[in-house]
Amino acid sequence: MHFSKKNLVLIIKKLSPLKRKIKTKVKHDKQYLSYLKEEKELQGLYDGLEKVYRKEFKKDMKQRSMYVTLPVHRLVAEYLCNRPTALHQQVTRLIHNKLSNHAGNLRWITQEELTMHHKTNPNVKKQRSSRK
Repeated sequence: MHFSKKNLVLIIKKLSPLKRKIKTKVKHDKQYLSYLKEEKELQGLYDGLEKVYRKEFKKDMKQRSMYVTLPVHRLVAEYLCNRPTALHQQVTRLIHNKLSNHAGNLRWITQEELTMHHKTNPNVKKQRSSRK
């Protein structure tokens, strides 16, 4: 039987009632033994198809997944710093040290304030002077 989700569902639909029948039948009955044989075959098919289905699902998962990464200073600001208004969308460090991510060094600012803040950044000043 080839792989498809439809085949897996069909096997499950056959397997469930068969297991209920086995529970109600008396052991060593001819029907009981035929049910056991059929259950074993279906269970084998189910296990094989489920293994293939899981493998295909994992392959497809990479294509369906979306990964989001946030900078550490932004996460710290989200949880520990108060945002004055909805316009304050940017997070900046008061001291221009990228390794200093403690809440006392972070502040929520607007885009205009961020532009002005970058003008005072020593790294930006250094880059500007090297371009002249």
